[in-house]
Amino acid sequence: MIFVIVSTLSSLTFVCKEFVGKMERKLKNIKWQPEYEFHIKVIDESHRKLVDLINRLTEMINRQACPENMSEIFFSLIHYAEHYLIREEILLRDLGYPQLDQHKEKHHFFIEKIKSFREKFSSENPDICRDLYDFLSEWFQNHVLKYDKEIITFLKKKGIS
Repeated sequence: MIFVIVSTLSSLTFVCKEFVGKMERKLKNIKWQPEYEFHIKVIDESHRKLVDLINRLTEMINRQACPENMSEIFFSLIHYAEHYLIREEILLRDLGYPQLDQHKEKHHFFIEKIKSFREKFSSENPDICRDLYDFLSEWFQNHVLKYDKEIITFLKKKGIS
């Protein structure tokens, strides 16, 4: 019985130390790289805007000033979705992109996720800043740098630059 308690306390201590270590570790800004550049103005502009938003959130988290400034981040994300994602969809629609519906579904998922984060923030979820950072970073890596490459080929074939 004593072994179980000591073992549990040791595990709990380890988990707590690991959690504190993660919280103390500074997040790094995304440094724009030449390989992020697709050489299509509307797409590159959108991607740079997203990187700027992620970096602003990163700085807020690192300064431990995130909760007080989340309204600014949400406002910027809404503007990003309304301006950049919609503009991209209109361009793809006008050019007859064959996978437009799937692309719009991914954008819809992004918007719904942001709404969900906003609702969680309203209920004062203490992990919201880091969770949002993780989501946006993953979106940048998976949607922007991988999935959007498919549309780049299409746009270049259509003569868009």
